[in-house]
Amino acid sequence: FEIEAAFQRGDYTKAAATQAKLTALVENARPGQGGKPGKETADAFLELAWYRLFARDFKGALAASEHGIAIQPNMFELATNKAHALMFLGRAQAARALYLRYKGRALKDNGKLWEQTVLDDFKEFEEHGLKHRQMAEIKALLAAK
Repeated sequence: FEIEAAFQRGDYTKAAATQAKLTALVENARPGQGGKPGKETADAFLELAWYRLFARDFKGALAASEHGIAIQPNMFELATNKAHALMFLGRAQAARALYLRYKGRALKDNGKLWEQTVLDDFKEFEEHGLKHRQMAEIKALLAAK
């Protein structure tokens, strides 16, 4: 609750820092198969990347996403945060390629299409004052048939 409360009041740095502590605890507990990190750990990295995006710690968001992907390579939600981090870091070509890689696929956790998830994320970013010029391009590419 502390993390979400910090996020809701716009204290993104505190939300990210608190999530980082929680992620370390989850990772050190090694929930998963045979003492190796599993989905719970990947979920923690997913949340950490998300909060770091809002805290404008784009390098940290990219690192958290990549760490989560190493644990759960087929967890597409992690790829959305990685694509966002790449975009905000100005790595337009890499971001574009990743945004288009999963076009048309449904995410496992909620069944929502990849492109709808990306658009929902963009909307939330914009609501919180986080904008990037590449968003318009990605919206158009995802809308194209």
